[in-house]
Amino acid sequence: MIRLTPTQLEHYKSIEWLVSSPRCQGKSYLLAVCFLKRAIRELGTYIKVFDHYHSYESNKRLLTTIGRIFSEQGMDKNYKFYMSPSAGTFKVDIKTPEEI
Repeated sequence: MIRLTPTQLEHYKSIEWLVSSPRCQGKSYLLAVCFLKRAIRELGTYIKVFDHYHSYESNKRLLTTIGRIFSEQGMDKNYKFYMSPSAGTFKVDIKTPEEI
C-alpha cells in the first residue's frame, strides 16, 4: 500500500478522476479554468499548459478553451490575452488605460 499524507489523500481522488476517468466529463474545461486563474495570479508570465491527454493537439485545444473562457467571462474588458499554440503557452496582462 502506498502511504499518503492527509493532505495528499485529500486531493488524491480528484487527481485520479482527472487522469483516469473516461472522456467527456469536463476535465479539460476544469484544467482550463485552473490555468486561467493561475495566469491572473501571475500577470505577465507565460504559462505552459498541458492537457491530461498529453498531445500537441489536445494542448492546442486546451489553449483555445482557455481563450474562449477568457472572452465569455468578459475578462477581455480589463485584460489582454496572448496565446502561442506552437509553444503551448499563454499569458494574461492588464490593459493600459489607452487600451480600455
